[in-house]
Amino acid sequence: FKFDLIVFKNASIKTLMRFLTLCVLLTALLLFFSSSSTAFENTEYRVYGEDVEAVDRDAAVFEVPEPQDSDDEVPAVAIDDFQSIFRSLFDIPKVFDVDQGRSWWKGPNVCVDRNETETADGSGSDDLIQPFLFNMNSSVCSSSLHEYSCIQMFKSRSGTKTVRKTYRCCFGSSRRTMWSECERVELRSVPETLSELGAAEFAKLIGEWRTLDENDTSNANVTIFAPDDETLKRFALQMFELNKVEVAIENLRKKRRRRDLSNAISTPQLVQNHIVDQLNLIEDSTDSPVSFKSRFNGSVIRIGSCGAIRTANCVPITSPNNYARNAVIHRINGVIKPAIRSAIQVLQNSPEVSMFYEILKQNNLLESLESVEPTFTLFVPDNNAIMKLDTKVRQSLIDGNSCALDMLQQHMVAGEELCSCQMNRVRTKNGQSLRFGKINGTLVVNGHAKVVESDVPATDAVLHRIDEVLNAESLLNAYQTIEQDESMQQFNSLLQEDVEFVQELQSGPQNWTVFVPSNPVLESHRQLNLTISVRNHFVKGMLKPCSMNNGDMLETRANKSVMLQQLRWLDRAAHSINCARLTAFNSEKVCGSNIYRIDRILEPVESNVLQVLRNGSNFRLFSKIVEGTKFETKFAGGDDWFGTVLAFSDSVLEDMFDSRRLGELLEDKVVAEQWLSNLVLRDAICCSSIESNLLSFGDSRTESGKLMRLRRDFLEHSVYFGNYRANRCDLVATNGIVHGVRYEPNFRLDPKFGNFALWFI
Repeated sequence: FKFDLIVFKNASIKTLMRFLTLCVLLTALLLFFSSSSTAFENTEYRVYGEDVEAVDRDAAVFEVPEPQDSDDEVPAVAIDDFQSIFRSLFDIPKVFDVDQGRSWWKGPNVCVDRNETETADGSGSDDLIQPFLFNMNSSVCSSSLHEYSCIQMFKSRSGTKTVRKTYRCCFGSSRRTMWSECERVELRSVPETLSELGAAEFAKLIGEWRTLDENDTSNANVTIFAPDDETLKRFALQMFELNKVEVAIENLRKKRRRRDLSNAISTPQLVQNHIVDQLNLIEDSTDSPVSFKSRFNGSVIRIGSCGAIRTANCVPITSPNNYARNAVIHRINGVIKPAIRSAIQVLQNSPEVSMFYEILKQNNLLESLESVEPTFTLFVPDNNAIMKLDTKVRQSLIDGNSCALDMLQQHMVAGEELCSCQMNRVRTKNGQSLRFGKINGTLVVNGHAKVVESDVPATDAVLHRIDEVLNAESLLNAYQTIEQDESMQQFNSLLQEDVEFVQELQSGPQNWTVFVPSNPVLESHRQLNLTISVRNHFVKGMLKPCSMNNGDMLETRANKSVMLQQLRWLDRAAHSINCARLTAFNSEKVCGSNIYRIDRILEPVESNVLQVLRNGSNFRLFSKIVEGTKFETKFAGGDDWFGTVLAFSDSVLEDMFDSRRLGELLEDKVVAEQWLSNLVLRDAICCSSIESNLLSFGDSRTESGKLMRLRRDFLEHSVYFGNYRANRCDLVATNGIVHGVRYEPNFRLDPKFGNFALWFI
């Protein structure tokens, strides 16, 4: 290793020594505080009303020293300890502390909850096995407005003990600011507290329907999520018009009319849905999801967040943690909808989305919703959205013959329950991106699908009803995509001429990989009256780029073979098929199939390399040089050989060599093999895969082991294999590729530059 000593001009040796001494002292102090930490008391405190009951637990297996005084000490390495160390060293005043020597969790009216878990190490205590294992303690602390929590770990030879100690204000006490201690608050009755919080209408509902008295809560603790007055009145008016709730708001009673309320929720049920047994504080933040069950049929209330604001079933909590006698009240800016049904049951009982439910049912996808763990968000297209789909697509979805699974996954966000207030950009279960925005105050998904009804809670999900199907074009199969895409118009015209194959595509299963040439390429071939086989561009099965391997032979619908090629350029790969380069991928927009754009017509591959050389009139001399060498067997398909041949035409050979040298190559096969070994590459490389770039990204080794550089110049776009310029490219065979080349001795490249050589043309 090489170490460089950096010397600062203005720093003296004395100053450096002082700095090092200070670092040593700080380290010693930290070690001292860590080793002298005080263990937690083995006591758990539970809150019942205004009393605090102490419950003794079993004796700990680990021997932890008892505290020396009655005060609860903060675990070692706490934030306050670091502050005291630095303040004592540098004489920094405690500007932000409530008390110049005490944090709020050391003050009055603080209750402590202690949980302990033990894990056996299983490694035993044999000193011969673990001679260097020491007892170690560590702790991590976090703080919020209502809670201070520390997790301390004691590790020894016999195992690990984890102790979590949580400090909270006792019932009837509260911290109003981050700089205050737990102060006693005046506990009033529930109606009085609700009125002070601006929820007098909800207090009237509780009193009128005797919601609390029926459960004898005079000695029981409850948590109340109380809608404020304006919100409750607005909700009552809306539900009255929709006949979904029997309103009991005073100024609405005169307008009450009897209608069909078979699906309605009564006022007592509405009140019960906002009451939870036991006292539950809303923390500022939490690492794990928190949920409660209300008194209305165990309806689930999930606590989430929209930025810095906490929510209950997506309803903002505007004033959390307000104490009353035997109650904690959280004022909310909305009415919590009951979550007593699963997502499937919500869909089944919602006539507005009946078509979406039938599609899932006909395609046996209801079980897919039940198996999602733990929760999910579902954007549900309503009936109007389904009716906007193409008639054939809609009917195939309803009949169970299309990509209903893709449709479900592109409307689902697994593992998260997203409220309308917290949506930014997410990915669906099938990896597609959803973007959110607002148009005239309405939440919009992907710029066009409006959220008609948001934040519908279920026991396992949050549902949002939308008026358009997301990425509807991805529900088209391969034939429908080709039929509707203008950039494939020429290919579609060619396809329509094969009536029998069109009927097969329309009636049979959609599981194709389609290679579509561009419109200009097809137009030029038609003008030359060249025969084009459209079936030769269809391969059975879905072929993805990640599964394309160099040299793979694929059988087309025309019962012919085409060959895949792959040339890797640093962090990416250039793919081609029969040396027709893949220029675009449409696989994300096609249901059940993959469509790739290519830059030339696909012709079937039927000859091996040797046959290509012999059948080509320009390679007569080159094929004779190959005869009698080991390459004759390789080129004929033997030895599992697969690669590239750089072949010279007759005219090029006659220009390069005189008659004596050419005769030597034709007669002496040892010399011929040595010469050919520098013209045969171990990889199948197409000219179409080699890009124009200042950096030489590609290379390949010849059969002789030499490294050959691959490049395409900027001016003429000619392809070079080392010092050989290609003048006839991409003669595809069943076991390799042949390129006609000529030698250009003026081109030189020092091999030491490797893959990052600069080309200045």
